[in-house]
Amino acid sequence: MGDLKKAAGEMSGKAALAAARDAAEHAIKDVLSTEEERAAREAERSAQAKRKRTKWIVLGVIGFLLLVGLIGMAFHYWHWFLLLALVALAGLYGRYRWRRFRKAGKKAEPAPPQQTRIRPEPRAEPPVAPPPIVEEAKAEPDASIEDELAALKARVKKQG
Repeated sequence: MGDLKKAAGEMSGKAALAAARDAAEHAIKDVLSTEEERAAREAERSAQAKRKRTKWIVLGVIGFLLLVGLIGMAFHYWHWFLLLALVALAGLYGRYRWRRFRKAGKKAEPAPPQQTRIRPEPRAEPPVAPPPIVEEAKAEPDASIEDELAALKARVKKQG
């Protein structure tokens, strides 16, 4: 994806450079050319525009004539076009029914039964007795902690 973005960036950069170069060349030609050269270039541009306009008019007339011909043919052979439309509708209906039939056939196919695994019930283990309470843990806190607590209380009283 990065290569595509890089290529697109390079191409757009080249296109912008070419457009700028072309605009600069036309500007230089307009500045450096004589009145006769400008008039000749303008005549060439107008002739090209006239050819383009004529081409579009001719293509429009040919398209219009083809459209009128098709409409005339449809009026002349209307019963065949009606038959063609009916056959096309029957084909679309048949396709719709066929696709629904295929989908229903795929879903109607029974799935193979899955074997359920029977898990044995967990064995009841005898209750474990709680660990004995150690008497040492209930012993009085160290005297140093009590001394620190007393010092903190004294300091708070002094400040308050």
